[in-house]
Amino acid sequence: MTARRSTAYKGITLSIETWTAADAEKALKKSHVNRNFRAYQAEKYATDMRNNDWGLADSVIAFDTRGYLVNGYHRMTAQVMTGKSATWSVMRNVPVGAQDDLDQGMVRTLPDMLSYMGINNAQLAGATLKLIANIMDNGMTHARSKLSVQQLLKVLSDYPEIKTAVDVATAYRKNSATPIAPSVLGAAHWMITEVNGANDATQFIERVCELTGEKPGSPVLALSKRVNEAKRNRVRLTQRDGLAAIIKTYNADKQGKVVQRVTLFPKSNKMTDFELPAVKPNR
Repeated sequence: MTARRSTAYKGITLSIETWTAADAEKALKKSHVNRNFRAYQAEKYATDMRNNDWGLADSVIAFDTRGYLVNGYHRMTAQVMTGKSATWSVMRNVPVGAQDDLDQGMVRTLPDMLSYMGINNAQLAGATLKLIANIMDNGMTHARSKLSVQQLLKVLSDYPEIKTAVDVATAYRKNSATPIAPSVLGAAHWMITEVNGANDATQFIERVCELTGEKPGSPVLALSKRVNEAKRNRVRLTQRDGLAAIIKTYNADKQGKVVQRVTLFPKSNKMTDFELPAVKPNR
């Protein structure tokens, strides 16, 4: 271990240290866990470490006056899992029982990070980004993806067109003729963009939200009627159901089909039996 800087305050010391995985394992052998261990949280941290997305954490690794690790159990576990070295803020000689006061600050959420990056409508951007990441991760066959904030930001970096999808969804978040969640509209825009380009995606989502010039038999009009009917009957439209309905509508529209009614729900309630339809490419 290499101490880079150290200060003392009433017996408590704080230093910036680079630890090996062996150092982390040694700390875990004398630990006092003050919260339930969450394996998925340790795995999130480990994934970031493996991908070299882990920076200097803003929460300390803390030891009490007995030398027990009282804050940082998940991070130490992740470091052991990866076998990598990491740099930590390390606090020692904290009073016994003080772990309840540690790590109580507000954690930076995904919207916080997006807002810091200058992205408007960070809350909607975050919801859309999570939905798109879920599509990439498992095709929405599971309720949610367990990607970390850093992994989600990497998705945004790799797919900058997501920002356009968010902008389009934001434009209709309060005045869409078809009441589908903006995050779902944004995810559908992204799916169409990936196959047929942003212009095609934007034009279609605009039609879904505005219904301008749609004639009887239009798949877009059938979708809007069906979703509004569900809303009137207080039937909850899940993200995957809404997304599947939009893509089915898009495909039918591209094929020039006449559609009177759009099916919103899969026949099976099992997520593993449900797959999102693929966007058909333009010919």
